[in-house]
Amino acid sequence: MEQPANEWPGSLVWDGFIHVEVADDGKGMEPDKVKQLLNPVAKSRRGIGLSNTNRRLTQLYGQGLSIRSKPNEGTTVSFIIPDNMNKDLDLSPAAIL
Repeated sequence: MEQPANEWPGSLVWDGFIHVEVADDGKGMEPDKVKQLLNPVAKSRRGIGLSNTNRRLTQLYGQGLSIRSKPNEGTTVSFIIPDNMNKDLDLSPAAIL
């Protein structure tokens, strides 16, 4: 198994996959709020960006966002994509939405 190499802060390349993770130490969320983040019908003042991102990642790679959060401890959002992505893949906002 090859050793991981940091390619970008918050990302890790491991065995042909790129793991991207963004975390904060903010106020966090209750589990019911986390579920709402990925619900395309439950619009909030933050819009539906995470829902669309989750949907598109699932369509392209078979798995979407992972969101972990605890009240008063912060939130972590992560996803995994293949390192050998199709270079012809259209990732423009119009194609993603």
